[in-house]
Formats: sequence, C-alpha cells, structure tokens
Amino acid sequence: MEGKLLELTRVSLEALTDDELEYELYIYILNKIIGEDYDKEYEIVTKLPNGLKYLFASIQLENEVYNGGFNQYFYNTGGEFIDEAIEAFHYFGLPQIAEIAVKAAEIAVKEIDLHITTKKIGTLEAFSNSYKYTELDEADSDFYKNDESISPTRIAKIRKNVEDFLLANTANSIGKK
Repeated sequence: MEGKLLELTRVSLEALTDDELEYELYIYILNKIIGEDYDKEYEIVTKLPNGLKYLFASIQLENEVYNGGFNQYFYNTGGEFIDEAIEAFHYFGLPQIAEIAVKAAEIAVKEIDLHITTKKIGTLEAFSNSYKYTELDEADSDFYKNDESISPTRIAKIRKNVEDFLLANTANSIGKK
C-alpha cells in the first residue's frame, strides 16, 4: 500500500493535514505489518509505541463496525485487538466508546459458540445468518450514535502528543519546536 509517510518524524506528521493524518499513520502501520510478517500482526502491533498501537486497534474496530457491525468485527478478527481497542478509546479520551466496546466484548464472549459454528461452516450465507442470532445490535446502535467524535478527538490527541506516535529510533533524531 502506498502512503505518504516514509518515516515517522515530528516534521513528517506535522506536514500532514488533519484529513490525511489518521489514514497515513494507519497505512504506515499496515505496511510495517506486511513488510515484517502478516502472520505476526498482533505481535508486531503490540510492540509499537502506544499511540500507534492504539490508533491501529481503534481504526480496525471502527472499520469493521462501520462495515458490518460488532458481529463482523468479532467474526473477522476474533476480537484479537479488543483489549487494545478499549484501552485506545480511553487513551484518546473517548470513554463512552470504550464502554460500548466493553459491552460488545461481553456479548461476544456469550456468543462464542455462534462465531465458532459460523466459522466452521465457513460460508457467506452462514455469516449472514449469524446476524439473526447475535445480540450485538444494541452495541452497534450505541456506537453509531457516538461515532462523530472519534476521528476529531483522535486527531487532536495525535497533534498534542506526537511523541507517542514515533518509533524509538526516530524519537531521538528529532528536535522539539
């Protein structure tokens, strides 16, 4: 995937517009995962600085929920990054979204058999049918009611705490403004 960021520095992040910032950081992380070993996605992401780890986990959750709700998020990811996503929403100052994610995780745990059965069948029809049995709809509705603040709040946090989004080898090579 092609992005503008070749390296993470204070200067390169500050050069991005607000419209570009989250996307470019997310693409940077995806390229890092693909470049290292996609099978070790969790290990790679959780070793990143907290800002990058939290950005990835929160955007991953957001993308899946926007595309197919929490049912799709837990089906596609197995909830692998749910703890990091919850931490991320707290870090970004979005406790209401964190609570919605907690509620969704609690429901997903209760519905684990549904996801196991659906994955075992492995068809699009089985996945589509799983929506008839899930109780994640309320979490979806709550998420959509509160989602307008996610991106602006996340961008403000990134702008205010750039150091949290720099890799260790670039953090020392930059000067403060």
